[in-house]
Amino acid sequence: MTITNQPTATAMDSLNPLVKAMGQMNLGVRSTNFAASSGTTEPGLALAEQRFLDSPIKPEKPQDERDDELDEPYRPTKLLFGRDHPDPVVENATLAAVLPPDITYNLALPASVIAEGKLSNLQLEAIVYGSQRHALDLPVAAKEEAVNLRTDGNVFASEVDPLPARCGFLLGDSAGMGKGRTLAGFVVENISRGRKKHIWVSVSADLYEDAKRDLSDLGLDKYASAFCYNLGNYKSQDAIKQEEGVMFTTYSTLISKNRLDQLLQWCGVSFDGLVMLDECHRCKSIELDGQGNAKKGSTQIVVELQNKLPRARVVYCSATSVSEPKNLGFMSRLGLWGPGTEHRSFNSFFDSIENLGIGAIELNAMHLKSLGALQARQLSYSTCDFELVDVVSNENFSAVYEQASRIFVDLYSALVKSGKRKTEYWAGKLFNVKLIFVFPLLT
Repeated sequence: MTITNQPTATAMDSLNPLVKAMGQMNLGVRSTNFAASSGTTEPGLALAEQRFLDSPIKPEKPQDERDDELDEPYRPTKLLFGRDHPDPVVENATLAAVLPPDITYNLALPASVIAEGKLSNLQLEAIVYGSQRHALDLPVAAKEEAVNLRTDGNVFASEVDPLPARCGFLLGDSAGMGKGRTLAGFVVENISRGRKKHIWVSVSADLYEDAKRDLSDLGLDKYASAFCYNLGNYKSQDAIKQEEGVMFTTYSTLISKNRLDQLLQWCGVSFDGLVMLDECHRCKSIELDGQGNAKKGSTQIVVELQNKLPRARVVYCSATSVSEPKNLGFMSRLGLWGPGTEHRSFNSFFDSIENLGIGAIELNAMHLKSLGALQARQLSYSTCDFELVDVVSNENFSAVYEQASRIFVDLYSALVKSGKRKTEYWAGKLFNVKLIFVFPLLT
């Protein structure tokens, strides 16, 4: 693949995100910009391009049929290479009304990854737009007064430029789309660019092996076994001496004592690698103070991690992040609030979105897609069959169900009385307990 150095640019000028989204609904002729594969000579990619250009245009459905559809069949509109995703994919009809920006980023990952279909065109599209977004900086605040110390001991005030934060990217694909493989693709792309250290945060220690497997599937077998580390395997007081690799950690490990400082020390002051927040909906229960800082828990650590590493390439990964505006509170790298925008803090942004209702949430998602900051696709159910089964009830059935319900209610009440921490721990178990009582009734 052709490698070109993309200059760091400033993110788009600030406008009201909702108004801007409406103004950026670039409905029109499909762009044939092939910048992402310029200079490519692989026959497989040329064939894929020709297939795309020769694909027939489907006739439009009657208006009454289109009105009943919430999703639209999806395929990349600006990326013209890579094998099709193995399953049919759709996109929300509202998001489908907006085209993403033209592609200006050139991939550096091995051509075999594309030619052999190790990443589908949809996964490649997310990597391209994410990397393109990482080439931009968020607007910075006005110059601040700082106090510097002369070598002779005299103190004087001077103006300094705050270090700009890099723009982030939100991967909002639904379950089954291969988000883990896409994150591994981000790692391969950045390793190919010479960036040596990366952070992968997820919800469970079991996903550490899944991350290594996804890297191995992309051709990094030896790298995955030698340069993938689990932060939980190190003592919190020990310094991590490895000079390169992917540091995997869970949110629960990250909020433990000294873990954030330990991770930041490993990253170093000039860190410009990936910070991938997998299943980041775990941070959605956010409480902010007047300055927009998180008050406690994993959200606070995630916000602090981003603030301490302004040049990091942040990827947010969750299928449910845009559904509620409060879930965006820790996603400061999307550029929806802060310097250069209408909203000084997340609280201001949240209030304006909440007052405008569900339509504002949809327009906000459209705005992010128009910037190339969001990809949100899902598997289609067009090939699935559904059957409604009527269950005939009787007195015995009703009696057993009533008894199971009473036991369930009593158990939940006991857990509530036992204290908040225990309730949170056992809340995840209650569904399984309910199945134990109800499943015999279904069989």
